[in-house]
Amino acid sequence: LFDEVLVVVPDTIVEHTYRALGYAETQVAAKARSCSRNLQNRCRRALELARAQYPETRLRLLDWATEVEAFPGHAQE
Repeated sequence: LFDEVLVVVPDTIVEHTYRALGYAETQVAAKARSCSRNLQNRCRRALELARAQYPETRLRLLDWATEVEAFPGHAQE
């Protein structure tokens, strides 16, 4: 197993996918939040199980908005 595992659940970026699928603009943000929350919850449960089996491994769920999107080098022009 790896020494460290980072899980990234992109929440705001998935809005582009829902627009491309034809969702109404009024539904896009709500759908993205709902699906991202669902995936984050599943990942948290999986990480809890993995921590019990592999306590020496560093497991972390990154927050897209604060740990990726806010990073200065994230948005490339």
